[in-house]
Order: sequence, then C-alpha cells, then structure tokens
Amino acid sequence: MVSGTFPEAWKQARVTPIFKSGATDQLNNYRPISIVPVLSKILEKAVATQLMEHLESNTHLHPLQFGFRAKYSTESANCFLLEQIKSYIDKGNLVGAVFLDLKKAFDTVNHSILISKLDNYNFAEKTVAWFKSYLSNREQCVAINNVKSSFLKTKTGIPQGSVLGPILFSMFINDLPDSCQGADFQMYADDAVIYAHGKTAAAVSHKLNEHLVAVALWLDRSCLTLNVNKTVSICFSSGRRSTPIALNININNQPINQVTEVKYLGLMLDAHLKFDKHVKKISKIVRLNLFTFRPIRDCLTFEAANIYLHSMIFSHLGYCVTAWSQASLSVIKPLERLYNRALKILGKRPMRSHHCDVLRDLNMLSFDNYIASSNINLIYKCLHGQAPQVLCDLVQPMQAVGRSTRRAAAGNCRVPHCKTSFGQSSFLIKGVNIWNSLSTELKAIHSHGQFRSKMKEFLKDNQVCSHI
Repeated sequence: MVSGTFPEAWKQARVTPIFKSGATDQLNNYRPISIVPVLSKILEKAVATQLMEHLESNTHLHPLQFGFRAKYSTESANCFLLEQIKSYIDKGNLVGAVFLDLKKAFDTVNHSILISKLDNYNFAEKTVAWFKSYLSNREQCVAINNVKSSFLKTKTGIPQGSVLGPILFSMFINDLPDSCQGADFQMYADDAVIYAHGKTAAAVSHKLNEHLVAVALWLDRSCLTLNVNKTVSICFSSGRRSTPIALNININNQPINQVTEVKYLGLMLDAHLKFDKHVKKISKIVRLNLFTFRPIRDCLTFEAANIYLHSMIFSHLGYCVTAWSQASLSVIKPLERLYNRALKILGKRPMRSHHCDVLRDLNMLSFDNYIASSNINLIYKCLHGQAPQVLCDLVQPMQAVGRSTRRAAAGNCRVPHCKTSFGQSSFLIKGVNIWNSLSTELKAIHSHGQFRSKMKEFLKDNQVCSHI
C-alpha cells in the first residue's frame, strides 16, 4: 500500500463459469467466478477491512446499499423493501417496482470511470494509485473440465470471486440513486430495484418512466448496459384487487415486461404479497431433503443428524423468514407440518406421535416460536444499532411521557398505526408486539449472545401445547 503498487504476479485469475439459471447451452446463463492467488486474497482481505472502515466511518456508502456490509443482509434488504411497499399500500396506494438487471455488471466496469469516482471518497493519492495498479494489467484464463485456455489481458471489469470486487462495485454504483431524485431506490450490489407509489396505475407508470430516464442516462455515463429482457416490472396491491393492474413501463423506448411474481434476493414476491409461491418453493425443497434425511437417520449420531437438519432443512425454512412470515396461517401451515416432521425424524419418533411431545423431548421451539425468535432478534438488533440505520429508524422505543411511562420503563416499543389489515401484515408490527410481550429483565440484556439464549428459554417456557 505504501508503494502504491499491487504485485504483478498476483494479477492472474482462473475463471470458472458457474451456471445460474435458464438454458445450459446459453453462455449468458453462466457467472464467471475468478479464482485468484491465495496471497492476493490475504492482501485484499487486509485492504478490504481498512477500506470498509473508511467508507462506513465517513458514511460514504449509500444507506440503501445493502450488499456486502456489516449489519446488512438480504433479510434486512427484503424487510425494508416490504415495509415500504406495505406502508404505501396501507395508505390506499398502488406500488409499482422495476427490478433492474445489469448485463455483465462486474465484467464491464470501466476502470477509468471507477478510478475517477474514487476521488469522491477522500482517499490519499497513494491509495488511489494502489487501486489503479490493482485494476491494471490483469490477466485471466478460462478453466472447464480441467482444460485451461491461454491467458488474455482484461481491459474492463472487476474480478468476481475476489475480496475487493464487491466493495469496488458498490463504490462504482453508489451514485446511481442520487441520479433519480425523489425515487424510492435500494440496492444489493448490482441487484437494484426502483419503485414508486400512486393512486392509479397511470400515475405510478408516469413516475417510474421519469425515474428510468434518469437511470438510462446514468448507465450511459457509467458505460453499463441494462439487460432489458431480464429487467421486469410488477405492480403491488392489496389482495382486495382481484384483476391484474397493468403498468406501462419502458426505458429507451423499449417496453419492460410486467410480471405477477418476481424473485428478489432469493425471496419470491407476488403482486399481493401473499408469499404462497415462495412457501411452495420452500416446501418442495424441504420435502425433498426430508425424503433423503429419513432413510439415513439411523446411520447418523444425534449430533450429525442435527447438523444435517440445520444445514438442509432449517437453512431453507429460516431464510428471510422475518420478511415472509407475515403470510396468512393457511399459507404457512404446510411449512409447520414439514418442520414437525423434521423434528420427528431427528428424534426417531413415529410420524403419528404428537409434535408437542417431540418438542418437549428435544427441547426445541415450536414452529410459531421459531418464527417469533427471528422477529424478536431483528427488533433487538434495531434497538441496539446492529441493523441497517434505515431499519433502526423504524423501531421507536416508547417515550417516558404520561401514561406511557410504565411501558417505557419496561423497554417497550411503539406499535406503528395501520389503517388496513394488509398494513398489519408487517414484520415491524408483528416483531414489536412480540417484543413488548417479553419480560422487562429479558429486554434489558445488552449482550446479544446472552439475549438470544435467554429469549429462546423464555419462548420455550411459555410454549402452549395443542395436545388434547
């Protein structure tokens, strides 16, 4: 770093194409992952730590960039997006959203533009020189089935698979939201969504089209290309509207395809936010993994079986659970059955045995409390500054004024007011209500690890068995 140069020997990368989705014979459906030298990764890790400290301490990164940052996650990104959408719909609006897909975003980053943008981050001259050296004279080859191509120079792009790549891309795209003044915008690295609300489809379409003009200009200046075929729009509304609402969205005179469901950061969002499609997808995966789990259970120790359960079952049930768990009971019920079936297999109990007995024997949370623990955990993080600031701002501790003095002393939070039942289906309302039901002593714990342990004990002690 002091010399302002990056070692030339560490600039070679071996690219392995990783299949994403779609037709396997289409090159566009593969993601090029760069395998860089181990020593390069060690140095990049050290630089990345200092780089993020500089960016975060000086608040250089956009508050709605959720990718590759401490305290940020796909779950917090989905929770914030859904909270905003539901808030607008609760006030009688429609919400239109455009999910932008950038064509080969990491591979087409212009080095000159990126270096010029680094001047906005108050780096020392030697630091900028080091990044310029890091990006220049890079070489890569492609490796498939143990066959390697020859090395070629790369003139653009940031290595996918490197430590610094995601951070540099976040810095490159950081000013995109500022180009769309007045727009609702959020990003997770190159996954960007822009949304607008209005009383009519025409009003929503007009706002989005205006914002997309600004997006197109920014993309042109930044030498990035929008993949129009994979960019989609969707209109969110309450379930009371039975007929689809048509938007008229285009960018650069090219129409944007409107869909009734879209996958965003691993979560299936449907137009009425019922999450039935997402639950069906999870159910299919979990059911298949349980089919594999049952015949091998007798060959595994309890510890090994528990590891399998958490990695192959709970990892799917718990992914972004705070975002989608506000779905109706009828939608979520199939997942509860699969959860109970998984615990019976773990405990080697007959399928006809009652799940309450299994929960007690294994000392496990019920499915309702499994969900509740995730909601409580997010509220705790918001109150203790361990979540993105935009989420922390949504959770308001009760002020010790007048009648609320006792509730404030108990560590309670203010429950947001909603006009409709649709607005009530919010992680914030559900999470705050559960939080307020916790004991005062539990809410006063400052250690996150200790809080999680005591919180689960509290939930287990208060589990109500449905065994009749």
